[in-house]
Amino acid sequence: MKTRLISLDEVAHELGQYGMDMTTEEVLVWLREHGYLVGVRCEVYNRPSDLCLLLGYMVTHRVVSYGESGKVFTSSEPRFTEKGRDFILPKLLEYARARKEVLSHV
Repeated sequence: MKTRLISLDEVAHELGQYGMDMTTEEVLVWLREHGYLVGVRCEVYNRPSDLCLLLGYMVTHRVVSYGESGKVFTSSEPRFTEKGRDFILPKLLEYARARKEVLSHV
């Protein structure tokens, strides 16, 4: 049975359904700050942390495309598993609610 993978865009959209507006970039920043993604700028930037991979919360989704003259381009992006979304989404919601509350008092 294949597990459905959830993109960061889908998570940001789901947050919006709860009334918490966070862009995909803000979700990425939060994930890096909290150790779910590698934040070191190199070829593993935005890769799920080893612990996330081990616990099955996230995977790396790789895409290969071909350009002119047979040039090969690869890109990778983190994707949540359903288990990972169920674990991380409540934490993101809590953060977004707290941020929204602070901004409403300014």
